[in-house]
Amino acid sequence: MRDLPAHRRRAAGGCPDADLKDWGWRSGGLFLVGDPKQAIYRFRGADVATYLAARDRMRAMSDDSVVSIDVNFRSVRPILEWVNQRFDLPLSAADQPGFARLDHFHEDHGAVRR
Repeated sequence: MRDLPAHRRRAAGGCPDADLKDWGWRSGGLFLVGDPKQAIYRFRGADVATYLAARDRMRAMSDDSVVSIDVNFRSVRPILEWVNQRFDLPLSAADQPGFARLDHFHEDHGAVRR
């Protein structure tokens, strides 16, 4: 936390050594957007464990506080079935962000768009 800019340290309780569990949490006081499965997190050096801890802390306060998107609006069923099958075990392993199955929105109509 010492490397955070001053405005972010203040948002985190003002103390560079503040632990996530010591932050003053209140309902509606934090809005998090993210997908820990995105490789870009590690590519940019983000701390995935901190994101997961914040998400879990929010969920512990209220099950309704975490909204997950579980429908993919871009890919058709065969692609998502393949992705779900291939990534379930690797992303469910220790030190991984966890796996959430994605359902399709569009059926595969066999049409190729150009």
